[in-house]
Amino acid sequence: MRYLSSVAVFLIFLSSAFSSAWAYECIIGQSDLSANSWMPVSSDGFSSFAFLIDPDSAECGDGLGISISDVRIGLGVESGGSFTIAASVLEAVDSGAGCFVPGALLESTPPRTISGWPDLGGLDVGTSEMSHCFARGYQYFLVVEFVSIDAEVLVPRTSSNLACTSFANQGESWVDLQTIGDGGGLVIYCQASGCDTPTEAQSASWGTLKATFVP
Repeated sequence: MRYLSSVAVFLIFLSSAFSSAWAYECIIGQSDLSANSWMPVSSDGFSSFAFLIDPDSAECGDGLGISISDVRIGLGVESGGSFTIAASVLEAVDSGAGCFVPGALLESTPPRTISGWPDLGGLDVGTSEMSHCFARGYQYFLVVEFVSIDAEVLVPRTSSNLACTSFANQGESWVDLQTIGDGGGLVIYCQASGCDTPTEAQSASWGTLKATFVP
């Protein structure tokens, strides 16, 4: 894959067409779009990126849980082409010594195809609303999956990153990004609101998500 040149020349916000009417009470995750480096997205599809969130880290309304109205990711793109993404929430599993890794699938969104951005620059793209009420007191992973890709896309990496926070899966297994390249983290976050009754989620394997999105 050819690297983009001067990828930060423009900063374009591509708002989700079906998220603009949703009200939200807080933002959870890493929303700073400034990039220290860039990671190419595999053109093979099924590249996935995960960011650890804690619903208790933000003042997010009342109730015993949070509802997620939009999962968003910062990207660097070149004009032309298209890609299809989907979002999901995974359990955060303690692998020992306080390090959480992506676990079972709790909920996913339908795929959304992005195309028609005007020029080289940065995109902030979102997905559709989720129906679950995720219980407070637990941590989760926000995941953005590239179902298919026909464009040159880079994922920005921030200058700071804590271990066990940002992960990538290029088709084999989840890898902590602090151990790759410059160790920078991901720009993934969600818009959320408080909700009253946490949903009794039916968890599933990560393979179930992949099987769901196979064309």
